[in-house]
Amino acid sequence: NEHNNYTDTSNKGLLADQNLILVLTESLEWGAIDPIYTPTLYNLYFNEGVTLTNYFSKNKTNESEGIVNFGAMPSSFMLAGKHNGKTLTAPYALASMFGDRGYKSDYFHSFLHYYYDRNQIMPAIGYENLYFADKTPMDYKVSSFQSIGSDLMFFNAVKDEMIKADEKFFSSYATMSTHSTYNDAKKSLREFYDLFDDQDKYAQFKDYMRQNHSFDLDEISKEKKNLFLNYKVGAIDLDQTIAAMIEDIEAKGIASILQGISNLANDKVDRE
Repeated sequence: NEHNNYTDTSNKGLLADQNLILVLTESLEWGAIDPIYTPTLYNLYFNEGVTLTNYFSKNKTNESEGIVNFGAMPSSFMLAGKHNGKTLTAPYALASMFGDRGYKSDYFHSFLHYYYDRNQIMPAIGYENLYFADKTPMDYKVSSFQSIGSDLMFFNAVKDEMIKADEKFFSSYATMSTHSTYNDAKKSLREFYDLFDDQDKYAQFKDYMRQNHSFDLDEISKEKKNLFLNYKVGAIDLDQTIAAMIEDIEAKGIASILQGISNLANDKVDRE
């Protein structure tokens, strides 16, 4: 109609028939992304990817996950719990539609299997296999919000299930390392705190935050600084997870699913 008049470009259908890895990032804010500590995310957001900036996201995790899977906000998705999981059918959800087209649709979450009844909801909307941190053998035990684990550790444990070299796949991954609480240091991410010991890099990071976010780490209390850095190490872990994901895709010889994204980043689609 007159309100939705789009102009096609040469890139229409560029990613047709490709595999899809959907990463729903927990609590990711612009202030978490910088070129010093999170270069992979920075590159995807500002150089090689397509970034949509005119959006508003104030939903809880389960509501956002519902929007992602359905393309709209269902009135009861993942909110009615066990009853919903037993009665819900969703042929129009992403996992179901990919499954109908011959893809293997699997779900991954680096937290507890029963939280928001995902272990019941996700099969009902088309996911064949489910992988959760508390059900995956790892060196670090995830049991509560006080023991949030590493997305990188979880990915390394399930990467062959998430990224399949010999079949078409749709993998949906809900991350966790940037989730609260931020009051205490994240034990599973200890190694990333050491990155702040490099004074040159830390100074560059502080300058970046001042110039781009009007946020001065030298002007806030020690308590607030610790809160922010506890959040920041989660973003660093996420960044290294995405980097490991790209590396694994390339190592398995299926890097074609990454091709074309750079072209899209510079291609303007006009809307009248």
